[in-house]
Amino acid sequence: MKTPRHYSVAMVIVAITGLSACTEPETGGRNGEQLFLKYCASCHKSSGGGNFLKGVPSAKHTRLTEKQILQLIYYGRTHSRMPTFPRMKLDEAKMIAGYVSNQLRRN
Repeated sequence: MKTPRHYSVAMVIVAITGLSACTEPETGGRNGEQLFLKYCASCHKSSGGGNFLKGVPSAKHTRLTEKQILQLIYYGRTHSRMPTFPRMKLDEAKMIAGYVSNQLRRN
């Protein structure tokens, strides 16, 4: 006969398993660099250097904060030539902003 303790352990395992799935970003297994290459590199180049002659600023040398980068990517900016990505998920925009802010700038 199973005791209430067995049921408690089973419930904890089920709860942990279920909660871990809720916290993972839905990015299709991509990381910030891969998402940058998918959404941003066609204009900003894979190096993040941009294209001065075409008016594309360098993502690598931006002075924007990570939060400002996120807002620009996800919400856009009035009178900007930068396209918006209506199908992009917020988690993807956060990963790109993190990549630009924490990795691309340092390389």
